[in-house]
Amino acid sequence: VPPLWEKNNLFTNFDPTVYDPAKRVSLYQPALAGGQRRARNPITGETGPAVLIGAIVPGVGDPSNGIVRAGQNGVPRGLIENRGPQWGPRFGLAYAINNRTVLRAGGGVFYERIATSAIGYTTNFLTNPPDVQLSQMFYGNLSSIAGSAGTLFPLQIVQVSPDGHVPTTYNFSLGVQRELPLGVLMDVSYVGTQSRHLTEFQPFNALPFGSAWLPQNQDPTRTATTDGSSALPPNLYRPYPGYGGGQAAAGQSATGKYGFGGSTNYNGLQVSANRRAGRGLQFGASYTWSKALGTSTGHLTDTRGANYGLLGLDRSHGLTFNYIYDIPSLVRPGSALDN
Repeated sequence: VPPLWEKNNLFTNFDPTVYDPAKRVSLYQPALAGGQRRARNPITGETGPAVLIGAIVPGVGDPSNGIVRAGQNGVPRGLIENRGPQWGPRFGLAYAINNRTVLRAGGGVFYERIATSAIGYTTNFLTNPPDVQLSQMFYGNLSSIAGSAGTLFPLQIVQVSPDGHVPTTYNFSLGVQRELPLGVLMDVSYVGTQSRHLTEFQPFNALPFGSAWLPQNQDPTRTATTDGSSALPPNLYRPYPGYGGGQAAAGQSATGKYGFGGSTNYNGLQVSANRRAGRGLQFGASYTWSKALGTSTGHLTDTRGANYGLLGLDRSHGLTFNYIYDIPSLVRPGSALDN
């Protein structure tokens, strides 16, 4: 299934390879003037009200630096590459070792459509700049709204990786079935699953760990502290000036990047014994010893290994019992009550 696209090519995305540092915007910096905290234009040195600290200096750089539009300059209409048909082989094998024992094996490759609803195509990529610009007005009134250009601050944007890898799952199993006395069928199997290219949400434009304590990131208008509270506003030292940043969470409306690098795996030993029928009694029992591991969403790219571990759905041990007992009839067969 091809990626979702918008007929008027209104989707926009951020592409780091297109971002030009020479066109980056400048932001008002905090400064002291006359003993008061003010916003300083780093280009001209002029100062203004403190409410402008962190705002984009007008006329400097490109506020849409790095933004690309769907259907233009080689950008796919759906923002991600169309991978086309995928090869999904499956196989199965059953071999009778003797008249009571069977060896079974199987495997297959399965694909899942990229979850465009979870990524938020109809919201996130229609509200990226330049189509949406949020400006604020200070010290104005209703009569001056029409003639005011407003003040732009760094925007929260959402990015998607253009590679568009298709989420893929590999299933495989190997087991032995043995008929035991009293009509009991026992099954011992290894079952495994490997999932690759899963959709995940990562922070984009996030601050490096410890950056709030670096000398170059300290606010000269505040008293130095050791807890990081004297640092500059975060948007003033992000990797991409002019854009916000935030912690990643699935479905969160914040600056982040959807990628296809998530992976999980499941490995389990499954043992079961079932007595299908006999003298009105059927029963079964099963035991599973397994482990489910994977990467969690929201990790920074340089801490991926630290986010690999047990998944929330992991259950190391599982034991179940079941039975069906056919209660003997107290009614003579063939009578009117024998229903």
